Amino acid sequence: MKQLLIISKKKVFRTYAGSILIPYDGADGDSLKEWVSARYNMSMVKTQKVAKSDIVVLTVVEKQHCVQGEYISIAKAIELIDNENEPLRNYLNNLRVEFDIQLEYGVQNGKIINIMDLPVESKGLQCDCVCPGCGGRLVARKGAKKKHHFAHYNEPCNLVAAQQTALHMLAKEIIEEEKSFLFPGYSVSRKDLKWAPDYQPYDYYQMPELQYREPYRAKCESVTLERKISDFVPDIIVSVRGKICLIEIAVTHFVDEEKQKKIESVGLPMVEVDLSSLHGQSLSREVIRDVLVNQTNGKTWVYNPLRKEALVWAASEYQRRYDALVEAEEKKLAERKRKAEQSKQKRTEATTVVEELMRPENYKKAILELRSDKAFNAVLSNLSFRRAISDQLPFFVDIPITGEMVFACDRRVWQSAIFDKFIYNRAEGSDGYTRYSNDKIHGCVKKYMPFVPINWKLAYGVNVNLGNGWRKLTLLYDVIEKYIEYLIYIGFLEKVDYRAGIVTRTHSLIPPNEKEARLLENAIRRCDCYSPLIDDEIEATLCPSEVCSGGYYNTRGGGFEAQDHSSGDPILRGIENRQDAEREIGYGDAQNHNFESGEPFFDCFGKRWVVCKCCGQIKREDEMKSYGGRGSENKGICNECSGW
Repeated sequence: MKQLLIISKKKVFRTYAGSILIPYDGADGDSLKEWVSARYNMSMVKTQKVAKSDIVVLTVVEKQHCVQGEYISIAKAIELIDNENEPLRNYLNNLRVEFDIQLEYGVQNGKIINIMDLPVESKGLQCDCVCPGCGGRLVARKGAKKKHHFAHYNEPCNLVAAQQTALHMLAKEIIEEEKSFLFPGYSVSRKDLKWAPDYQPYDYYQMPELQYREPYRAKCESVTLERKISDFVPDIIVSVRGKICLIEIAVTHFVDEEKQKKIESVGLPMVEVDLSSLHGQSLSREVIRDVLVNQTNGKTWVYNPLRKEALVWAASEYQRRYDALVEAEEKKLAERKRKAEQSKQKRTEATTVVEELMRPENYKKAILELRSDKAFNAVLSNLSFRRAISDQLPFFVDIPITGEMVFACDRRVWQSAIFDKFIYNRAEGSDGYTRYSNDKIHGCVKKYMPFVPINWKLAYGVNVNLGNGWRKLTLLYDVIEKYIEYLIYIGFLEKVDYRAGIVTRTHSLIPPNEKEARLLENAIRRCDCYSPLIDDEIEATLCPSEVCSGGYYNTRGGGFEAQDHSSGDPILRGIENRQDAEREIGYGDAQNHNFESGEPFFDCFGKRWVVCKCCGQIKREDEMKSYGGRGSENKGICNECSGW
């Protein structure tokens, strides 16, 4: 079944259904003519087939009013075409060029001339110009409303062909005037060569295009226009150093595959100059001169006799570059293997060192050797928060952490440095928040704190047995992360994202979470600060609820590890420490309360405190036999005095 495209007066017919293609399964000739007349009330003038498709174009004239549809512009019709229908799109694009084109050039006294170069008085036939295409007389239309252009005095010819011929003549004149032409360089790509090595482990197809010949300006000894060679006609023929070279000027029509084969069979070099970017614009002499004489953009070799020679050279060059790439990659691979072996050896050595350091007797010795008031005071004098210290150093810059000897200094040095830079001495951001990032803290400590020495031999990831099971430790990372966790716990930092958050309080040494801070301080005081299991002991003291049947939460391992809850287990010691810490903190607060006031007193853990009538001691409610009653709201009898 055929498809019909109807055109009238530079417009395309579209049915009310929205289609510009009309199915037709009848015969051609008179039958088609009658069908169009009966159905759409049109008189068919001529037909034309669209190349590489089953579409037939009908040029028609309306008898009266258009029925069953409307006429739309060619540009709008192109928008309605499917992407797959490339033949129809090309046909309408070429048709639009033919309809829109206006002849800008004429021939005057054998020379090509632009309409804009004619004097004002040379209007109409006074221009004395002929068409560069057909040779017919031209009329110069230089009115005040429309764009100036040439028109035929009699029947017009093919304006597209006339404009192309004018362009060829203009190019010829320019080359003759300049006596030179800038030829493009000759390049070979991997695709041109269809080259690929037998062994392809690397990204060889990213190899760049190879420049075999650089662009060069050649003197043209002679220039000839549209002279037939064999069975084709090139636009321009130039003679350079006694050799012929062909030049093709392309605006809308380019050298196709068939013509390229003809050119190759003749064996003459040809350069195609692409002026399609200037399509629809005024093609002034100066613009064309610049493209031909000064630019290589848009110039390509349709055929160059150097091609075979260039391909041989390119094959050798690509192979050379590929071999160099393989050699470089093999060197990189060997270097990676060497570094991996070196890293493995250092990790093995680090494992041995860490295992020795984690022995209780060695661990305590290492911590004591790093303790230095002199070194700490030297660093403290340069920190901002030193002015806010009253009596004693805040406990949160002296927190014992498992593996802290990865820093080759007193723990007060590196903890004070982190607190000062990332918490105390911080300003608000543009959004009103002071933000922190775990990664930035790690990076700053490693690179930008020269006064915080790091023992890099201990910084490797190792697996060691701490006496209660195997642990995977990366001490430098783990120690910093643990310190950040403590700062979050006492409220200086608030975690918002996975590894980032906000600083809740700056320029202050008072922790926002005072209750948690007091618990942590008491936990540190009660735990063995020289134990390699100090993290677990503090964790168990702060979070006894994490004790589970058969295990407790290990923050380094990210899960529960089975433990033997014997009397020496740090978890049981942690529970006892937590209870003792809460009782001690509550007792300290209760001492400041006036129990004669009649107001009941509860500590920060929600426990009530009262005074024993017998012994006069302040005790917690779980130590009392009885308490309360009229006139005795804060008094009672303790378990010891009651004999219970």
